[in-house]
Amino acid sequence: MIDPASASLGKRHLDIAAVMWFLGVLGGAAVGVALSHMGYDGEGLALALTWLVNLGVAWHLANAAHAQGRRRWLWGMLAAIWPAASMGVCSFLNFSHWFGWSKPPA
Repeated sequence: MIDPASASLGKRHLDIAAVMWFLGVLGGAAVGVALSHMGYDGEGLALALTWLVNLGVAWHLANAAHAQGRRRWLWGMLAAIWPAASMGVCSFLNFSHWFGWSKPPA
């Protein structure tokens, strides 16, 4: 069974990952819009910024998965692929207990 301290740490990592993801997407969009208004092609830089922030999000999601007793590297690598994939991983880890997909007690 997962101890309460580990569950609390996992929830904290999930919350941090969600906030980082949101701020990364907003920051990337803001950089892209600002550069396009200045006459530059800001799409590539905005995408790179969003993906770099997503690596931090993936790290937090990997730690949250580990706190839940799941494979850290699998969920972290899946989240690192793309920002949309990281939100899917975050949603799965956050709401899996609602559907009975929780990790069985050890």
